[in-house]
Amino acid sequence: MVKKFFGIILFSCLFASFAYSQGKKNVILVIADGGGPSIMALLMQYARYAPNSPYKDRLSNIEKIFNEGVLGIVLNDTKNTLVADSAAAATQIASGGRTNPLSIGVDAEGKPLLNLAEQAKKLGKATGVLTDVFVLDATPVVFGAHRANRKDYDNLAKDLLDSKLDVVLGGGLNYFMSKNNLKDPKYENILQKVPYSSTLAPRAKDDEIFKQLLSSGYPLVFHKKNLAKAKGPKLFGLFAGAALPQTIDTNPKSSYPTLREMTQKALEILSKNENGFFLMAEAGMLDWAAHNHDQGAVLQELLELDDLLGYLTDWVQTHPDTLLVLTADHDTSGFAFAYHYATEEESKANQAKEAGGYIFGGEDFVSKANLDIIAKQKRSAYELIKDFNKLDKSKQTPQTMQKLIKDYLAYDLTLQDIEKAGSFNAAIDEVVRRLGIAWASKYHTAAPLFVVFYGAKDGIKGGVMHNTQINEKIMDFLNAK
Repeated sequence: MVKKFFGIILFSCLFASFAYSQGKKNVILVIADGGGPSIMALLMQYARYAPNSPYKDRLSNIEKIFNEGVLGIVLNDTKNTLVADSAAAATQIASGGRTNPLSIGVDAEGKPLLNLAEQAKKLGKATGVLTDVFVLDATPVVFGAHRANRKDYDNLAKDLLDSKLDVVLGGGLNYFMSKNNLKDPKYENILQKVPYSSTLAPRAKDDEIFKQLLSSGYPLVFHKKNLAKAKGPKLFGLFAGAALPQTIDTNPKSSYPTLREMTQKALEILSKNENGFFLMAEAGMLDWAAHNHDQGAVLQELLELDDLLGYLTDWVQTHPDTLLVLTADHDTSGFAFAYHYATEEESKANQAKEAGGYIFGGEDFVSKANLDIIAKQKRSAYELIKDFNKLDKSKQTPQTMQKLIKDYLAYDLTLQDIEKAGSFNAAIDEVVRRLGIAWASKYHTAAPLFVVFYGAKDGIKGGVMHNTQINEKIMDFLNAK
């Protein structure tokens, strides 16, 4: 009788464990927007080779995930093009169907495609998206909208609110407000809660979108302090009028949350669902920094992403029913370290070094110390140029350029170098050249991408795949018995 009793208890425990594992499956999809293979490699090289690497074991979290997960190579061509934009690439990842550039959640014929969040919702799971750009930007909105054009912001806003995602976090209040809303005195109480209200520049044409947001039932938060206090079970956070600032330009005391802080709150809320959850977290500002050919800003965005991944790998270790997927939607700008012919001045300076030479046969093969210089950059080139252009013409001198470059880009250019360059932008380009950096384009490339499956990865195979197959592998995991 006793044996029978304990047998029943054991069977009950095993059944409960099995039921939990089937119903509580979670997926965290991290998309590094623009994070092509050479951009991912920048972080790994910085961690491994920078003389002053902050990584004690000289391994980034990205590299650890690559080493411990199932790694694949991703092709991201669309229905009719080799090169993808974020809208098409994210749509293909989210839905498993092929489409064309500019499309949000629809196929090449304009028919709606079921996305991962909608599929997870059908399984009774909680769902969320978050980004450090604006929530109606292509990658995040793909998980909550179906439109032919990524610029159809009014309808994208309506779709996102109708999607009933449980958590939406990022920037973009401008896209939910019209100019009439901003002037309407009945919204003064709401705007008093918005720390960046003085800089709002409404873009919505439909006055009803803001009303829909306010009546949606979501608790609204606009400051990281309110984010930390939020309890759920639903949450809508808009922390900037448009995108959040680049990491390199963000004051830690500001009202802007980090990717990690947004993700922590999202997981706190979504993990309460007894059936599990789906969360997409986008490192979107990485793409913006790469478009600007700003290696220092790119590295800071990568470090922000790596901090998030460190948190997520720890979280997954204590939640073994979770599949963590890291990938990129496309490569941006074709970053590379490349050797170049050294000037006579550079050759002499290198020869004067006692050790660590990097010029051979008159060619600069790029010093590993350059990684430290890139990491010392204190401000984005975009903001630096913008501030320089605001100066009175009398102050836009080579001396001013020299000081700004030294103070913020951690690089010494002589006045002769700057005068030869001819402009502040050209002087910054000369710094980039001397650091051994080459950019192939201002835009997206068709470079293959990485994907890695981490955590509950059993049964998942890597290798070369199309980005539509990422969806298939995620759905196979969620539907597996």
